[in-house]
Amino acid sequence: MSGTGGDIADKRREAMRRLLAQRGLSTKSESRIAAHPERGSAPLSHPQRQLWLFEQMFPGTGAYNVPAAVRLTGTVDVPALQSALDASIARHAVVTARFRMEGSEPRQYFAPDPVRVPIRRHDLTGQPAPDRERGALELARSIAARPFDLTDAPPLAVHLVTLTEHDHVLVLNMHHLVGDALSWGVLLREVAAGYDAVLRGEKPAAEPTPVHYGDYARWHRDRLHGAAYDDQLAYWERVLTDPPSVLELAADRPRPLTPAFRGDVVDFGLDAATVAGLRELGRQEGATLFMAVMAALDVLLYRYTGRTDFLVATSVANRAHSQVEPMVGLFVNTLLLRARLDGDRTFREVLRHVREGTGEALVHQEVPFEKVVERLRPDRTGGAVPYFQVMCTLRPAPRFPEMPGLRLSDFPVHNGTSKRDLTLNLVEDGDTVLGQFEYDTEIFDRETVTRLAAHLRQLVTAALAAPDTPVGALPMLTGADPAPPSEPARYAAAASCVHELFAEQADRTPDAVAVRGEDTTLTFAELDRRANQLAHLLREAGVGPERPVGLCLERTPAMAVAVLGVLKAGGAYVPVDPADPAARRAAILADSGAAVLVHTGGADPGATIRTVELDPDWTALRDRPTDCPDSGATPGNTAYILYTSGSTGAPKGVAVEHRQIVNYTFAVLDRLDVDEPLSYAMLQPLTVDSCLTMLVPPLVTGGELHLITRERALDADALADYMAQHSVDCLKIAPSHLKALMRSGRGADLLPRRRLVIGGEASGWQWLRSVARTAGPDCQVYNHYGPTETTVGVLTWPVPRDAEPEAVNAPLGRPLPNTTVHVLDRDGRQVPAGVPGELCVSGANVARGYVGRPDLTAAAFVPDHLTPPGGTANPPGGEGGARMYRTGDLVRLRRDGTLEFLGRGDDQVKIRGFRVELGEIEAALTDCPLVREGIVVVRRDGQEEPRIVGYLVPQDAGDAGNAGDAEGKGDGGGGAGDAGTRAVLEYLRARLPRHMVPAALVALPALPLSAHGKVDRRALPAPARTEAPVLAPRNDTERAVAEVWRDLLGVDDVGLDQNFFDLGGHSLLLIELHRRLAADVGIHAELMELFRSTTVRAQAALADDESGPAGPVGLDSARERGRRQHQLLRRRQAARPQRPAP
Repeated sequence: MSGTGGDIADKRREAMRRLLAQRGLSTKSESRIAAHPERGSAPLSHPQRQLWLFEQMFPGTGAYNVPAAVRLTGTVDVPALQSALDASIARHAVVTARFRMEGSEPRQYFAPDPVRVPIRRHDLTGQPAPDRERGALELARSIAARPFDLTDAPPLAVHLVTLTEHDHVLVLNMHHLVGDALSWGVLLREVAAGYDAVLRGEKPAAEPTPVHYGDYARWHRDRLHGAAYDDQLAYWERVLTDPPSVLELAADRPRPLTPAFRGDVVDFGLDAATVAGLRELGRQEGATLFMAVMAALDVLLYRYTGRTDFLVATSVANRAHSQVEPMVGLFVNTLLLRARLDGDRTFREVLRHVREGTGEALVHQEVPFEKVVERLRPDRTGGAVPYFQVMCTLRPAPRFPEMPGLRLSDFPVHNGTSKRDLTLNLVEDGDTVLGQFEYDTEIFDRETVTRLAAHLRQLVTAALAAPDTPVGALPMLTGADPAPPSEPARYAAAASCVHELFAEQADRTPDAVAVRGEDTTLTFAELDRRANQLAHLLREAGVGPERPVGLCLERTPAMAVAVLGVLKAGGAYVPVDPADPAARRAAILADSGAAVLVHTGGADPGATIRTVELDPDWTALRDRPTDCPDSGATPGNTAYILYTSGSTGAPKGVAVEHRQIVNYTFAVLDRLDVDEPLSYAMLQPLTVDSCLTMLVPPLVTGGELHLITRERALDADALADYMAQHSVDCLKIAPSHLKALMRSGRGADLLPRRRLVIGGEASGWQWLRSVARTAGPDCQVYNHYGPTETTVGVLTWPVPRDAEPEAVNAPLGRPLPNTTVHVLDRDGRQVPAGVPGELCVSGANVARGYVGRPDLTAAAFVPDHLTPPGGTANPPGGEGGARMYRTGDLVRLRRDGTLEFLGRGDDQVKIRGFRVELGEIEAALTDCPLVREGIVVVRRDGQEEPRIVGYLVPQDAGDAGNAGDAEGKGDGGGGAGDAGTRAVLEYLRARLPRHMVPAALVALPALPLSAHGKVDRRALPAPARTEAPVLAPRNDTERAVAEVWRDLLGVDDVGLDQNFFDLGGHSLLLIELHRRLAADVGIHAELMELFRSTTVRAQAALADDESGPAGPVGLDSARERGRRQHQLLRRRQAARPQRPAP
């Protein structure tokens, strides 16, 4: 329960005063509170105003109930207890106050005579003993959660639960509008004294206090003026300049658009030794126990989020005034403490920063938090509390008063709500600290918060053991945390090269078809013979181990000959795309050092190097030996160099060795559960490493490789016909490519018989499930992830057909055999399950590095300090220390041991103070019935602030079966002039927070695809940059709404799409707007709907959304509404003063 008036222990108060005095600061500020002549009502204090607004927007939640429960051991004289309670209530009129609007302002009304609050009785004595305790707890929780009728009933409830004749629980509940935690202490002391008086035959003291809360409300409102107040408010403006974005913890679910304030608690405590250590460290640094705990919490939040700048709130009793201390009422204030830290700071340094910030905040504590919010007007979208999502409080344990014949003890009770994401409520109980983490159950699961509490305890222990250690290096995980996902070795280290494995297969199945093109096939024997001939030719040209050879070929059997020929010669192939500009091809060949280019004719190498043309008659290979030359290559030699886009604009070459591609091949076959020869369709060009999932497995297992031409791969009907004709077993494809093809309506015909692998970009869970359901009964769909630097892919997830999606993005799955993945924070330490971190990969799939770029290689391929010796990080047959590759992708470990993709770490962007999750926006965009496909990006386009831009293909766009590149031409608008995109924007506004709604939408005939089959984001056009016109209201309803705005806001002109808050509106004015729209315009919307609908257009639309009888609106009612609106306009115009003539 809440503490008593003695809870603010003298020693803690004196310690804080000494600390502030040392810095020349003081919180002492006292002027006399006078009793006001008007005793029947009073304006609300600023904290009350904010809570009143909350109750109007979220009625009936019980979130701001302040419950308390006390165990009474002994015999209770109930009539005496009732008399004592009546006397205490008579002294504090606020506890029975009613709250109503008077004009545009809420007021509190006090009854002229004392109001009796009866003690409600609950008798559990007839229940079995084991059930009584549980029954008392359930009753207490139910009472604590019940909302109050603030208009017509006292905001106070008292219940007595009797378990036995000598065991009772007194359950009290009040609304925060009339009391804070310390108010219970005031009431209990008075009730105890009154109970004692009644038992002695005396009357309890019932005289009203000389000044009551209404007097304080007036006094405090009057104080919020003048230079001293302006200085205090200026301090908070400085603290919150460029405020940090919303602190997103490791939530199990996204924060809902409209919070429900449902909550629960997880116990947390620190033992005596730990508390003594914190006190001693605080003594060394001139800090309090609270500051030491806050420092530890800051470190935890940094380690969980990677954020170096964030806000945590705390509360202060705000009862320093001598007249306030014995009063019941809402005095508590919220203070914001800004944390700035990184992994290099020591815990001692963090504590010093907290000490300074807390001291400054306490000096400026008189400014109500509500006034800070009112002045700075932060964005309040996204369901988040303004500025902070985490709070921490520490108070002394309650000291219960003495009551004759009774022993009082705490009976913990929670009301099942949470007003913010996470609150750490702690009680200083002698030598220990006890408390609870209160959390929002719509965001967090209990398991997550339990794990977080264990991590905080571990961090505190580690910080006390080494306070001068950088906080990024402090151990945080416990033995209960899961180990990094890894798969053990299931086969020996790669002892062969790719071409050697192929040669062995050719000996086993020489007459089987190895490669099938559009009009040509090669058996294993033919393919082996042609590759050997090319290898001899290349050896003559000086090709050998670590010698690159360029390949510029379309997907024909000649391509397979070229790949194997280069490998048999000992070289490394460097693919370039014939469709790429000649300048790019030349740059890649030059950077790789290729001295030979193999092509199929018509390809300008763009560089002065030797060329080998493979024509249909194999002219260049005539008279070459058909046996395999000695390549000299080993599994540790480079097999291929693949160029990927670089952040500097220049492509960079990734060198992959034989042992890496061999490990990948057998690992993916193991994961796909393939142990027989199957047919594989390759849609990708050789320049895309995802092609290797289809290219290599059939060549080493006796399967058949189908090389699909560029033209067929983009034609849904042609591809579907081919897949059916040839009964293709396996296919790998990028999500964007498959989505485009499936628009043809031939989805099932496009899919293979046995295995469908989808990879190359993030896939939505909902969409993947739909693909799995479309596939045949024998076809298993896999989500496959991996950057080029980890040899095609390292994670797979078999897509279930029936499981309900639990997130926007589908899981990436688990690592392949011989691979370990780590999820690390910015300091290179493993993060807990559920916490976002960078995905780092170690094991047999990690590539050698970047060709000719030791700086980039050293930055991305780093020593693996986490995998134990002999683990999968040591490449089979490799040399040197174990390494891991930093992918730059953000992921988190799910509870089932799989990984979830969250986005690129370097793509994180802050929009109006919020970190945006583009996947959630894309999911909402593609869910719109008007949208066939969609993608969301963040663009700057020369502007100072980033903005979200959505690209969509409308449902009625033509050419539905074509997966070809879009020309990148769209309407270029933001939806302002196009009814279709405007309708999509309205759809998104109804489902997303304001900061997540795209600033512009661009409609395209098709999303542009790269040669990889992925959406080519660089080809997306910039939206047209036009100034949004200030549109006038268009109809009677909009004009009536605009007129109410003008009247309330005192402005002359209101545009159709201008924002109510941007024009000077505030939360309390919104309540008056709510009333006026209902009375004057006939719009009976919920207050929360108005809070979300902040334009004239949106609010007028609420008139059309109101529920009513089914069928069309009657003509008479429509005419009546129009008549009322015209009358309103004429009345307002007549009352408005005329502008003077210029």
